[in-house]
Amino acid sequence: AGLEGPRAPSSEESRSTTGGMARWPGSLVRPLRSGLSIARGSIGGSSGGGGGDSGGGDSDSGSGDAPVALVLTHALGFSKECWAPVLEDLAPLLTRRVEWVALDFSGHGASTSSPPTGRWDEYHVAEAREVLQSELRAVAPASRTVGVGHSMGGAVLAALELRQPGSLARVAAIEPPIFPAAVGRLARLLTSAGLNPLANAAAQRRRAWPSAAAAREHFGSRMAAGWDSRSLDAFLGGALRDAPGGGVELCCDPATEARCLGLPLVASEVAAGYDGGAAVTLVTCSASRFSPLLLPGSGPAAYSLVAQTLRAGVVRLPGASHHLVVQEQPALVARLVADEVAAIV
Repeated sequence: AGLEGPRAPSSEESRSTTGGMARWPGSLVRPLRSGLSIARGSIGGSSGGGGGDSGGGDSDSGSGDAPVALVLTHALGFSKECWAPVLEDLAPLLTRRVEWVALDFSGHGASTSSPPTGRWDEYHVAEAREVLQSELRAVAPASRTVGVGHSMGGAVLAALELRQPGSLARVAAIEPPIFPAAVGRLARLLTSAGLNPLANAAAQRRRAWPSAAAAREHFGSRMAAGWDSRSLDAFLGGALRDAPGGGVELCCDPATEARCLGLPLVASEVAAGYDGGAAVTLVTCSASRFSPLLLPGSGPAAYSLVAQTLRAGVVRLPGASHHLVVQEQPALVARLVADEVAAIV
């Protein structure tokens, strides 16, 4: 099955007004009444590669032919467009139809709703729940709905499922920022004292550039130096916007990013009241420098500790070299998503 819509357009396609920033075709993207922005499409199976709403998703006969719903959530500071290369690589791996939706959390991408000022996890969990109910429940029941989230997005989906088991059939949370109690509470103390290094660095992050070309040069030679080229296009197209005074700027205000980083999730709090029944898997990258213990190289061991508290599974993604695996190795993430979809019977 092909995929016509949800891909990162080539350099000749879908330019922004400032030029050089790839965007998803407008037919895939629409705002919700709450101010959130989503992209939605259908791939695999009998979808014929179309990117828009298929409708009639519950008309297939037999569970093997019925569509699987997929919700994709992005990392802090990114946008729904980050999933475009993954979806492009996912399409040929599928043997059944998948109705997918990717959302911009408030304060990110094209969403116009106000960003959270307090517990970002509760705020974003409510947004993910809204999208599930409004966009996917008519397509497939919860028992046939898969959630895949990266970093912050993975934490949001894991928290949603742990707080309301049965909201999703399966959750794959790629290196979510869910911390052991001692580490998370220490980070909060540092935040209250103005000494949290991650939050302080985010607050000082550069936000604006005189042109899209300047932004491309900035990210291409720094954060995105090891990314798949499609991922850089997707980032520029979704995580940046035209600035009111000219040039481009980050959609996610560095102050919003700093607030989120200053309020890390604690595993015991995420799992509070949970009595089992959720199918959550924490996905750790084999060579990632990210770790809930804040010690480079300790990620796999740290996620084993977090998983015990959450009563979740742990998968070590072989060949994944960095926390930003979605951007660096979208084909590898596509295989992970395909395996999650194939597990739905």
